[in-house]
Amino acid sequence: EVGESYYLDMLRDDARNKAYLDGIQRSIQAEAARRGEQGVGVLDIGTGSGLLAMMAKRAGATRVTACECFAPVARSAAMCFEANGMGTQVQLVHKASTEMVEAEMQNRQRADILVNELYDTELLGEGILPTLRHAIDNLMAEKYVVIPGEAQILTVLVESPSLCAAHHPQHAKTQRGTKLFPEHEVNAKDGWQKTYQAESIFLDKLVERGAATIVSDAVHASSLSFQNPPAHGIHCRDAVTVTASRATTVHAVAYWWDLLMCDGDANPLATQLAGKGDRPSPGVLSMAPGQGFRDHWRQNLCFLPSPIRLQAGQRVQLRLCHDD
Repeated sequence: EVGESYYLDMLRDDARNKAYLDGIQRSIQAEAARRGEQGVGVLDIGTGSGLLAMMAKRAGATRVTACECFAPVARSAAMCFEANGMGTQVQLVHKASTEMVEAEMQNRQRADILVNELYDTELLGEGILPTLRHAIDNLMAEKYVVIPGEAQILTVLVESPSLCAAHHPQHAKTQRGTKLFPEHEVNAKDGWQKTYQAESIFLDKLVERGAATIVSDAVHASSLSFQNPPAHGIHCRDAVTVTASRATTVHAVAYWWDLLMCDGDANPLATQLAGKGDRPSPGVLSMAPGQGFRDHWRQNLCFLPSPIRLQAGQRVQLRLCHDD
């Protein structure tokens, strides 16, 4: 069952694995040069199969602690460590990192590098921010590195009458023209017209099939630091301007994220110039449309309460807000 889940899809994601390997190798090399004979300790949160923990060990980490709270997956990780000769080299903790204490780390020492892959399509849905805050306070050394260090969120305007009609069923009619929802029921359920819930989609596939049209260039909407995660609460970023590339009716806003593994890695807008399936730089993992098929990560589509008519060159402002 574990092998048939999203874990197998992630393990087959070559771009994901190469980006993480690159970030882990560079970070361990830098920390080893800084720490010298003290060695480098790594904490892998949500180790899954144990792949990232084994990457860290092979890259030269002297201490590696891997935690996994899902029992069947933790057992799989233990078997993977054993099969790769690391059964005694990686300390596997069968619990959530937020339940761990320093004494459970390998050699009872705090880690210098934290590596994780706790990101869903919407980015924050797996609780990465509170997880990082707890780990930094309780399990990490005073000077630490988080991999990936940052997420960049990019957005485009989307025209899609057919998807909009499906998302707003209050206007649906039968073939004879009868409204499926009487007017009084529509008014009672106007929450349909106010939701901004993100729908997970393959934007490039919708475009290929003519179900959606991208009607703006990609714009960098916001950055989110994992090296210094924001405090608990609601955070609203500065508004960004998006320009319509042609006369259009905007039905939705699509967004995706790019992970920058190390400090100083490439601007995510470079993904727009990369070929299909290519990574813009060794340290960037992009969810941009056309960056290769992934069933575990997609793009997000947020429908507007009502469509907006724009002329070519007309601008709209978007503001990204998030909590934990």
